[in-house]
Amino acid sequence: MSRRVGALFQADSGTLFLDEVESLPAESQVFLLDVIEGEKDLRPLGADRGQPRPKVRFIYSTKVPLEQAPLRDDLVNRLVHGHRIMIPPLAERREDIPLLVASILEDVRKAAGVEAVVTAEAMEFLMAQSWPGHVRQLKELLRSTTDGHQDKPIVLEASTFRDSLAWEHRVRRGEGQQSIEPATQPATVPPPLSPTAEARKRPVDMKREDIEQALRVAGGVMKRAAELLGCSPTTLRAKRREFGL
Repeated sequence: MSRRVGALFQADSGTLFLDEVESLPAESQVFLLDVIEGEKDLRPLGADRGQPRPKVRFIYSTKVPLEQAPLRDDLVNRLVHGHRIMIPPLAERREDIPLLVASILEDVRKAAGVEAVVTAEAMEFLMAQSWPGHVRQLKELLRSTTDGHQDKPIVLEASTFRDSLAWEHRVRRGEGQQSIEPATQPATVPPPLSPTAEARKRPVDMKREDIEQALRVAGGVMKRAAELLGCSPTTLRAKRREFGL
């Protein structure tokens, strides 16, 4: 049985990036402070003896100013002595959006085999948004609008992004339970599902027809279909693979 090497030891002589360090629970904050300041050997979980501490450069990120983060005072005092890099909100560096879009779509191509192209009008639309969720919101938008298009290239129009962001805004305001039907939807399509209606199912109970109906109503947008079904996009992707959709 092979022993797994933790991230800290894997980063020996390198850099370890810790995202949203302000979310660390109290016990993990104690461990992190000990790792940063301690000199004794570390004993990995399951090991029978300690090992020399790896030489690691730490990079931390927070969503709020470090002084406002819910962290132990001694940990904050240790972190504030490092070099700070303040990254402006995405809305304040719109010139980065085309580069970010290209990078995200390249990751999508490699991971899911989806070839996607953003029209000039769509790019202008993306650069005009406020992006309260910053880069993560942009990444989720691109992933949700390209999901399910592995078989052929897709051209992403401004209307696609507009509809998806409008739906996201309605969900944030607690209006995601309302019926939203595309203007071109045929009258024969069954009424939309609702996350709070009887149609909401546990993943184990979800049927192929439930997924097909939600995708029709959502115009193929995974994030919207997941909201209609009352599950996460990750769960919906897994069920689609299970049913071969």
